[in-house]
Amino acid sequence: MRPVATAIVISLVASAASAGSEKPASFELIDVAFAKTGTDWTGGYAGLQFGKGEAEISEEGRSENEDFDGYGLHAGYLRELGGFVVGGEFDYNAVQFDDFDGTADLWRLRGRIGYGWNRFLPYLNAGVAHLSDDPGLSETDFTYGLGVEFKVSEEFTVGTEFTHQSFDVSGGYPDSLDVDLDLIQFRGSLHF
Repeated sequence: MRPVATAIVISLVASAASAGSEKPASFELIDVAFAKTGTDWTGGYAGLQFGKGEAEISEEGRSENEDFDGYGLHAGYLRELGGFVVGGEFDYNAVQFDDFDGTADLWRLRGRIGYGWNRFLPYLNAGVAHLSDDPGLSETDFTYGLGVEFKVSEEFTVGTEFTHQSFDVSGGYPDSLDVDLDLIQFRGSLHF
């Protein structure tokens, strides 16, 4: 009953507004800033990322924090399904600690889910990460994070992303060695 009453009131207001006018009154839907437009997120992409992070290294009750740089390459595929955007991504990061010599390798395979609002794509990701270095560290564990991308054009996006990786290191190291990596990166991607 309420929708019928609302329709009658709108009709009466529109009739009163157009009285004495040659053109009938019209109501246009207001385009909200984040409304869906012609932007399509479906397709493959590849790009570069760079950022800073902090590692918390815990061993037998002692904990130490270490800053690091993380930079590398990423590639993936996205599929838009009625505004929701799902996909997968593979990336590689070289991890250089500020106070240690050498570089560790961080490989990740992650799924992504987000929602495309016009040129913005906020998303969540989760998957597996593999961390290795020259002394023999080689661990695979869980990773998760969140990010946002902005379409500068249909072929190029920029974005930022936060991820957390947690590794329980064994094999040649003390059994209680835990490595947690938090990483914030800026990304640029070409879409094809």
